[in-house]
Amino acid sequence: ELSARDKREALHAAADALEAARPDILRAAEGDRAAAAARGRPPALLSRLEISEARFLHLVRAIRTLADLPDPVGERVSRWVRPNGLEIERVRVPLGVVGVCAESRPLAVPLVAAACLKAGNAALFVTDDEARATQEAFVAALRPALSARGVPEDAGQMLCLPDPLAAARELVALENRVDAALLRGSAAFVRDLCEHATVPVLFRRDGICHVYVDRDRENPDLLGRIRATDLRQAVDIVLDSRLFAPYAANAATVALVHREAADRFLPMLAEAAAGRGLELRADERAAKFLPGAPRAEAGDFHRAPEGLSMAVAVVDGLDEAAARINRPDAAARFQRLVDSATVCVNASTTFTDGSDFGMGAEIGLSTGKLDPRGAIGLTGLTSLKYVVRGDGQTRRGAP
Repeated sequence: ELSARDKREALHAAADALEAARPDILRAAEGDRAAAAARGRPPALLSRLEISEARFLHLVRAIRTLADLPDPVGERVSRWVRPNGLEIERVRVPLGVVGVCAESRPLAVPLVAAACLKAGNAALFVTDDEARATQEAFVAALRPALSARGVPEDAGQMLCLPDPLAAARELVALENRVDAALLRGSAAFVRDLCEHATVPVLFRRDGICHVYVDRDRENPDLLGRIRATDLRQAVDIVLDSRLFAPYAANAATVALVHREAADRFLPMLAEAAAGRGLELRADERAAKFLPGAPRAEAGDFHRAPEGLSMAVAVVDGLDEAAARINRPDAAARFQRLVDSATVCVNASTTFTDGSDFGMGAEIGLSTGKLDPRGAIGLTGLTSLKYVVRGDGQTRRGAP
């Protein structure tokens, strides 16, 4: 078992090894992306395969951040003493073996592996081979560095296959061998594995991100000046939410606008969107303020688009917006009404990420109702154990 210090030093050594291997990794990533483009793969997949200099530096920083975070293993979450003198603690323990099933997400391999190491888990990866050269370059850099720091070689294993679905189905059904599985892939891939899983799974359900632009309700005498300022900020937030990482799970693809803000906001949004190459697709009410915009279809409000477009609708208020998202004071009410793992107020949806939440890395998202819900951090890769201490207490004579 590795100590907290051992894990910290191993992860810093891993980051050093990645920095030393940066030319090889970037070259492999460019080759994988070029090969995928030649096979006619869609833009979303090509975006995930791309590892720019900035993405690579972010990866290294994330691993160093994980290294320096407090070790979650052994953390005492709560403690209490019963009337009979029993002392009860809840402490964090590793999950054990984490299976990771991923489609075309090469950056997930080193990040999730680092997080599993920090949380005391072994990791088994099943992926497709779209990024085979990139993943092999990661493994070639990381394995010797980690082994030199005492990390067992079998603490991380990876299987790359042209069609990983069959192997992934087997992985998520390995009861008594795999303790939990993290699913990263398309909606169809995730749904299929959920149907076959017999171990607990962490995954993002098939859904989309919305942005709601409310009217300003305060200071009616100054409404024009305040709304103009607020709406410029809203334009920035909507565009950043859609375009910062347009094919990521936290990219907003629907904008809902209060009817009393639509006449001011939508022309501002249209002008800014045109300069960024973003197509706005308007519903019937929004079309009045977006002349020339293509009409949105029903499906545009329920699934992520393949290209750079955003569906826009005008709504009567918070209740309708929340109702559409679910199939502060207004902000606070909006947060209560919307049934979502994450609700942002006056901020871009792209911050929905373990790294930006201060958890160290983008490990994944879980949108189920049980914990962990939302961005998964280190504690999401641990379990809880009760530790009970007594001095001879028995149940003899107890009711």
